[in-house]
Amino acid sequence: MESIWSKRAAGDTVEDVMCALRSKKPGNCGGPRIDEDALNEALRNTPLRKRKTFRHASASTGYPRSTIHRALQRGELRRKKSTLKPIVTDKNKIARLKWCLNFIDERIKAFHSMYNYVHLYEKWFYLTKTSESYLLSKDD
Repeated sequence: MESIWSKRAAGDTVEDVMCALRSKKPGNCGGPRIDEDALNEALRNTPLRKRKTFRHASASTGYPRSTIHRALQRGELRRKKSTLKPIVTDKNKIARLKWCLNFIDERIKAFHSMYNYVHLYEKWFYLTKTSESYLLSKDD
């Protein structure tokens, strides 16, 4: 700071003082720039199943997670969500209703105690995800 004040006190103009504050190495600061086209090309050549998370995309393309995240923030990449919507037809609805009606005790007009049944969650047998998110390049 002393050198700046001494230059100003010596009669240098404000422009000269501001020029002294500039970096001595213009263009050499910061890390190396990532080629956006190379990142998009690497992501396009990666199968969809390996583009679900930043971690998977990073491992398959060789780019750091932070670089992929910054590219998403800048708008070079986008997220696409794929939703699985099961179709329940009228026939399926009727079959479900008939199955439920089988457990009604007609004498007392209530459901059976069902103590002799074991209920298992379907999710353990059908591990299909209802929605999945993918990272896509601009051109995908």
